[in-house]
Amino acid sequence: MANRRKERLAENLDILIGFLGFFAVVLVVVIITIQLRGDNAAMWSVALLTIVLSMWGLFKIRPREDR
Repeated sequence: MANRRKERLAENLDILIGFLGFFAVVLVVVIITIQLRGDNAAMWSVALLTIVLSMWGLFKIRPREDR
């Protein structure tokens, strides 16, 4: 029972990591576009940093798979 709970937690964290990863890629494209237009993308960069740090934290708390 505890093993299944760990698997479900890992699956849910994988979904969340994928969701955040998608938005990280979108923000990279937005930041590049804004920079090429010559505008300031500082707030977008802070948002990207927040997402990347959140993903890093989720990777750290994700249970490891036993192989």
